[in-house]
Amino acid sequence: MFFGGAGGASGSHNGGGRDGAAGGIGGGIIRVKANRIDVGGSVDASGGKGEDGYQPPSQCISGGSGGAGGTVWLAAPTLNNTGSVTATGGGGGAAGAGTCSSGCTVGSSGGVGRVRFDYTTKSGNESNPASNRGTL
Repeated sequence: MFFGGAGGASGSHNGGGRDGAAGGIGGGIIRVKANRIDVGGSVDASGGKGEDGYQPPSQCISGGSGGAGGTVWLAAPTLNNTGSVTATGGGGGAAGAGTCSSGCTVGSSGGVGRVRFDYTTKSGNESNPASNRGTL
């Protein structure tokens, strides 16, 4: 099981020593082991969105990168997922606007995380990304 890594910060397109836009947070780890699991809401270990770029005077700050998705591992003989289970990467931040926008870029999306379901009997929805199946 792995935490998702944080997204990278952007830089200043025209120099000036200003900090770039922050990267998104990485996803966490969620592990549940029980006799029965019913997911009726959401279980989410996704990475966070990168900060949007901005336009300070005579500079252009690109968007920060999204954080990587983490890990979800659900283990039960009976697993019913009528909700959502996700571990996706966060989106990149928007490019800075203004006169320098042609040199600013959108931040990259974070990498996808991992989902694993260990079960004997499963019903309901698939996860995002699709789960790997283990045995009990």
